[in-house]
Amino acid sequence: VHMDPATHATLLGVCVKSGDLEAAEGWLRVGIAAGIKPSGVNFVELMNAAAEQGNLSMAEVFFEQGVAAGVRHKLVAYNILIKAASKTGHLEPAKHWFQKACADGMRPSLVTYTSLVTAAARAGDLPAAEGWFLKAQQAGLTLDIVIYTALIDAAARQGNLQTAEHWFEQAVSEGLHPTVVTFNTVISTAMKAADSGAADRWFKRCQSAGVKPNVKTFEILMSGTARSGDSIAVERWFQTANATGVKADAMMFNTLLGASVRAGNFEVARHWFDRALLDHVQL
Repeated sequence: VHMDPATHATLLGVCVKSGDLEAAEGWLRVGIAAGIKPSGVNFVELMNAAAEQGNLSMAEVFFEQGVAAGVRHKLVAYNILIKAASKTGHLEPAKHWFQKACADGMRPSLVTYTSLVTAAARAGDLPAAEGWFLKAQQAGLTLDIVIYTALIDAAARQGNLQTAEHWFEQAVSEGLHPTVVTFNTVISTAMKAADSGAADRWFKRCQSAGVKPNVKTFEILMSGTARSGDSIAVERWFQTANATGVKADAMMFNTLLGASVRAGNFEVARHWFDRALLDHVQL
């Protein structure tokens, strides 16, 4: 069967969209064997598909296949590998690809450092996250709310509310505008620190800043209060979500049901089950 570059690119694109990495690698090999030279963009798309699945090893395979095909990878390829590495929950692979990028003459960007902060956060290493954040500052990059949010998340994962609040205030002092993700991260920190008062305070600050809470906001608030055994507070947050125009999802209803059952309020649990059915929410 004759294989032309356009057909080959189309087949790779279909594999990328479907997330079928094995098929993608197979067609990549078929194309190369047929004398077709995939572009750097093809390899970036394949690597990114692997990274989205958290499949670092496959992303690395595509990177090396690109090198073997004579592609001179740009920074975006290294950033994708660092992103994929960040999803492993281990910092070392991300550091390896950062060092490789630098050794290959790449100049790390804000995206690079943000992925490294994220990798450190997921590895549970707050000092390392702060270290990579500092390196981004020292590199003279203009920091954005995304890297601050990644750093706040590093504190959130440790339940370190004081540090999370510190970096939030630092971001604001730099003239940055926190997003709902930023506020959610601080609220999550408060809940992990078992400080419902702080969570309530940050929710109100979110509203006063003109940032609309989303489903995730209420999932965090409801699950946090449920863990503390306060079924009344869980219902209150549900009603607040309803009042602010946020449509409850399955997780919110399941939290209500669980809190009611644990409190021994089976009639209330039945009420929320019926409400979920009425709202066409599949539990």
